[in-house]
Order: sequence, then C-alpha cells, then structure tokens
Amino acid sequence: MSSISAFITSPAFVDAIILVLIFETIVVCTIRWRSYTTTWWRPIANNIAGIFLLLALRSVLAGSPLIWMLLAMSGALAAHLIDLKTHIPHHVISATTAPKGIR
Repeated sequence: MSSISAFITSPAFVDAIILVLIFETIVVCTIRWRSYTTTWWRPIANNIAGIFLLLALRSVLAGSPLIWMLLAMSGALAAHLIDLKTHIPHHVISATTAPKGIR
C-alpha cells in the first residue's frame, strides 16, 4: 500500500478531519456571534454529530472494541436529535390541540 493510501486509512487522518471540524465550529459560531445572531450556537449540535460520526469511524479504523463505535454512534444520534429540535420553530413545539369533545 502506498504511503498516501495508508495515511488516508489511518486514524491520524480522521483526527486531522476532527480538528478541522472543531476549528470550523469555532469560526462559524464566532462569525454568527459577532453578527449579533441570536442563535449563534446552532451549528454546534450539527458539528458535534459529525464529530461523533468521525469518532465512530476512527474507532473502527483503530481496531477498537465495538462498544466504542456504538457509543460514538449513540452520541451522534443524540446530537442529531438536538439539532433537529433547534430547527423546529418554538410555536410548533408548544402548540397543542385539545382532545375531541373538549372545547
């Protein structure tokens, strides 16, 4: 195997991608915060989900026990659910309908 393909399939490459994703999160949140966006923190949940997915990939490439991949995938699911909740408008979440016959 060539040295480039060995690097791409190594955990070190995934570590580099994780560092870039963390840096991207910091930059995007800083730009949104400086532009006085009230939801400057929204990209955090999305990028944390990506980081957990990359950690799952890293654990597989490193040959770690299966539990580490499962924990990382569970973290990604939780982060995705939090990300979905941040995209739903508040008035949709708090809207409840009365049961039939009660008005």
